[in-house]
Amino acid sequence: MKIRNKIECHYNEKKFSRITRKITKNQREITRGYIIGFSDSFIAVQLTEDFKFAGFNILPIDQIKKIRFKHISKILFDDRYIDVFSKYVRGL
Repeated sequence: MKIRNKIECHYNEKKFSRITRKITKNQREITRGYIIGFSDSFIAVQLTEDFKFAGFNILPIDQIKKIRFKHISKILFDDRYIDVFSKYVRGL
């Protein structure tokens, strides 16, 4: 499955995602959370740490190398954050 298909799947099914990005040749970064929106170039992620809300992150899709998920019940996903954040994601 291609990255863009995985993004759409994780977004639609509200899966807790582990996103691996390649920043430079020797540097990788892992982001954990829920994909709350996406455009052709970026994804918006609601970050969580130990089941607590930890902020938002906007990631360039071309840096994403792998997306995995865990079967975790979505506890902290609050529709207010989606509404506030989606207006920014639509314009990306």
